[in-house]
Amino acid sequence: MDFCCHCNCKRKVIGYPRTICRSNSLPNRPFPSCGNEDIDAFIENTMPKEESKTEYCDYFLEWIPYSHIKLIKNDPIAEGNYSRVFIGEWKPLEQGGEVVDDKELINIDIALKVLKESENLGSEFLNEFKIHYKFLGVCAIPFYGLTIHPAMNEYAMIMKRAIHGDLRKFIDNSKLSWSERVKIISSIAKSLNELHNLDIIHRDLHCGNILVDEVDNDTKIFISDFGFSRTIEFPSEGIIGVLPYVAPEVLCGQPYMKESDIYSLGTIMWELTSSERPFSGRAHDLDLAVEIVFKKLRPKVVEGTPEVYKNIMERCWNAEPSERPDLLFLINEYEELIKNPSPLQKPLRKAFWNPPSNGIKSKIMFIT
Repeated sequence: MDFCCHCNCKRKVIGYPRTICRSNSLPNRPFPSCGNEDIDAFIENTMPKEESKTEYCDYFLEWIPYSHIKLIKNDPIAEGNYSRVFIGEWKPLEQGGEVVDDKELINIDIALKVLKESENLGSEFLNEFKIHYKFLGVCAIPFYGLTIHPAMNEYAMIMKRAIHGDLRKFIDNSKLSWSERVKIISSIAKSLNELHNLDIIHRDLHCGNILVDEVDNDTKIFISDFGFSRTIEFPSEGIIGVLPYVAPEVLCGQPYMKESDIYSLGTIMWELTSSERPFSGRAHDLDLAVEIVFKKLRPKVVEGTPEVYKNIMERCWNAEPSERPDLLFLINEYEELIKNPSPLQKPLRKAFWNPPSNGIKSKIMFIT
């Protein structure tokens, strides 16, 4: 357990310097308004309460003026239909309860997620903020606060920068054994289970939405992008997500369910074995959707995949949602393989051991 060296409270948000107490670094109330009443109220509700000391000294969000942010690159490192992600640094003006000279400020490495067309903030954006905040320190990457990009006039989330980027990049840049791949998928399943325990369905689970960070020399897996996540009581309409990861029942017009996330988990299992994107050689169009639904087309199992791994993956891909394993079963299966990896000890095809590498060595010791 990590404790603050100033107030002795527990720390929940990794990535913030240990020499600084976030609670002591807050500006005096009333806090500056961001110009949106809903966001103001949301941020205020996360703040440490004066009348009762919070269990954690850093479990809150801030409205962060954009002038405190410095981008390292002007171009986004990732861009989707709904957001752009930039990398940069955040310099809080107050550190350790004192205003310090700019030269002495500690830079905090951040990812700036700019939400497209968010100038008129809708409920879907606020929903993402709330879900991400709820799961801080559990399965979501540390989230420091919100700002607005002045040039784009769009709201942005300020989060810890994941050292290894998303899972797709991590796979490309690492040499992983079968046991290490099982540790990755087990960590994802545990995080997803935290969502499902509160009846929240992610609905857009794929390798680009899984972040890989380094914490005290250990690898940490986070789920990200909760913009499409919904509770079971409030299902959404329409198909959302990356087509090869979308479950057949959703392609047929049925609402997303927990089992739909399990299907996506199976495709992540496949991508961990292949080092390439599913159905990368063809268009993600209606023809592909028809084959997935009516011909039960799935990505081709990679040669050399251990039988036990293949069986779990294919069960996740079952066309009938009720026939897919639940997360508790999957977590148990993965953990058994981690304890006893002998069923995974099969020769791998040569290409599997030689993905593109930038020199990152695998040292997976997962925090769960």
